[in-house]
Amino acid sequence: MSEVKKEPEKINRRSYLKYVGAGVVVVAVAGAGAYYATMPAAPPTTPTTQTTTPITETVTESMATTTGIPPEAVTSTLTFDDWAYRPEAVAQYVDTFNKVYGEKVNVETITGDYRVSITGKLASGSPVDLLYAFPFYISGWYNAGYLADIDSLPTLQNYLNDVYPNLKDAYKDQRTGHYLGLGYFTSWICTQTNQAILEKAGLKDAYPKDLFEFIDQLRTLKKGGYAESPWQPWWAQADYAIPWQFEHDHATQGAQLFDNNYDPVFDTNTATADILKIWKDAYDERLVPRDSLTTTLSDWQAGFAAGTYAYMMEQCYDIAYYNDPANSKLAGKFSFIPDQSGGNKWGFVLSPGYVITKRDRTPMELQRLYRLLSFFGYRDNTNTLRVARTWALPPSQLFSVFPEVMNDMDVKQNWITKGCPYRGEEDYNRLLEGYFSATVPSWWLSCPFSNDFNVKLQERIPGAITGQTSIPDTITALRKDAQDLKKALAT
Repeated sequence: MSEVKKEPEKINRRSYLKYVGAGVVVVAVAGAGAYYATMPAAPPTTPTTQTTTPITETVTESMATTTGIPPEAVTSTLTFDDWAYRPEAVAQYVDTFNKVYGEKVNVETITGDYRVSITGKLASGSPVDLLYAFPFYISGWYNAGYLADIDSLPTLQNYLNDVYPNLKDAYKDQRTGHYLGLGYFTSWICTQTNQAILEKAGLKDAYPKDLFEFIDQLRTLKKGGYAESPWQPWWAQADYAIPWQFEHDHATQGAQLFDNNYDPVFDTNTATADILKIWKDAYDERLVPRDSLTTTLSDWQAGFAAGTYAYMMEQCYDIAYYNDPANSKLAGKFSFIPDQSGGNKWGFVLSPGYVITKRDRTPMELQRLYRLLSFFGYRDNTNTLRVARTWALPPSQLFSVFPEVMNDMDVKQNWITKGCPYRGEEDYNRLLEGYFSATVPSWWLSCPFSNDFNVKLQERIPGAITGQTSIPDTITALRKDAQDLKKALAT
């Protein structure tokens, strides 16, 4: 496409109207700051006392005139909405972008509930051009007509050639074949380990190959007195909790939730029943803390850092947090369940991205927006992966879609010495192997009701865990939820 189509009519679906709220918006004109960013719902546990080195940039006239967009064409202002993690970082990069290209880009940092606030802005027609989005946000916003595809992005094919093979379609809508974004960061959602506990139990390298072996090992650890509650699952009341643990465990068992038409394939005789049975058994046998359904992510992370649990699902980059002596007395003793010969692929890849809105733009305005998108999501004016590489370095240590970044010597050495000290380079290589072989839950981005279904998971599954509702009844209700949501939203 040469020009984004006109702004669609305002959304009128009930499931979206309920999300529209009065989010607080802090406007930050592009300026100085540091340079890292990550997710809103579950930000990395990087200590706030860490500092970063400011970016230094020599801006020359030629750098601002080599993109085919004359400076006099920069008349309107582009708006980039980011979420409230290291917003000063984004502001500094936008400031650099403005100086390099003679551009006019403002940053608006969304505080509070990002999804609610952005949905409200999009519904009201507020000016937004570039923004962050989780895949399960993208699906609903795109289906509502708020996001544009990026099929005509000049750098798209080069981008696809440069990313890990398992991430080529991470931002592709499987229904339409359109590409909807570029990678902001990625994370292997894996099961991390307290090796100190496993060593005492003689299980240092005896990792479970699937969830059946996993719960058997939990029983061994509890019976042997090595951990009172050896597993801390993500079950709390948060939109990133049960849905992510549910996806993690289905991916680990090699199970799908939906077919290509987004009809549910999970049922009372599939892996879903096995997974919920394992969850209920773990709860009944007190293999998990009794308050697992009500505590918060910060509580889980504090307990894991203190050495309370043997296993906990986590963002892969958080292993560096636990292996930092400033955060845990057991620093150096944290690892993860790797992919194993004859075993299943553990976990999945989370892939937040940069997306652009669907608004009435001139061809020149669209090219300016593409230039901004490429600067953040791909290569800068010097053809380097500047933003992605910096995000991958301390203090954030976010994973990148690009092998070039993850194999960068500075990135790699930092991970070997600080992120993966338990086995050093061996663990880093295992971490990458798990990351680039894990699946991306494509239904999150392509299924128009994915976020609504995640809400249903969060509502219904606690009853199955505690026994208030039977597992077959829970699964049957979730199947009906999926079918009803498809009828309401997928038309």
